[in-house]
Amino acid sequence: MTDPLGITLKNVIVRKQSISMELTGDVLSQFEKYQAFLQEDLGQEVSPSILARELVRKALDGDKGFQRRLNPPRKKKASADPASTGTAPAAQAPRTGDGGSV
Repeated sequence: MTDPLGITLKNVIVRKQSISMELTGDVLSQFEKYQAFLQEDLGQEVSPSILARELVRKALDGDKGFQRRLNPPRKKKASADPASTGTAPAAQAPRTGDGGSV
């Protein structure tokens, strides 16, 4: 089940913290315009607190640097089989100084 803002069972609140914030100036104006846009588009009232929560969630999900930090790319294991990489191992140079002849 999904509501118009994309809240799904996946987003069910497991932990909750109330955060008080003030919006002023251009940010407040844009927030109010966005809220009005959504209400008109959806045909129903949009709670400011739900809208703020979803905007923060979308911003965090959309921050690629932050997402890379949370989910670092896994390094691929090097193959032990030289044939699988298309390169043969380099020939070893003769060792000197170990008492053997060269």
